[in-house]
Amino acid sequence: MSRKKSYEQVASDIDAQIAQLRERKREALARHGEEARKGESAMRHAVGALVLDQFPGGWQTVDLGRLEGVVERNAHVFASCVSDAEPVEEAARRTREWGRARRARREAQARAADNGEGAGGDGERA
Repeated sequence: MSRKKSYEQVASDIDAQIAQLRERKREALARHGEEARKGESAMRHAVGALVLDQFPGGWQTVDLGRLEGVVERNAHVFASCVSDAEPVEEAARRTREWGRARRARREAQARAADNGEGAGGDGERA
């Protein structure tokens, strides 16, 4: 035979469920925030790599003041390089995929350059 719960016990059980749901919500928001932070970090890395690759002397030679001026004067160009906003997870995935594809392209270019350097007709290096 089942015993009927008192009003106080039912209310207490509901309060416990509410507390559990609030904790699950807090954890879900934290996971989403972490994914957004990681995605933004990946995008900053990708954009930075694009810019740094334009400096033949490497990152140690960058004049940040001059670069800042170039970026500010060309803000309209950067503003035209956008797409529709995507959910955080999709934008982060797209950024990571682009980075992997870019690294693969650069590695293939480096291998092709290495294979073409100094090879004679018989395949020996000079």
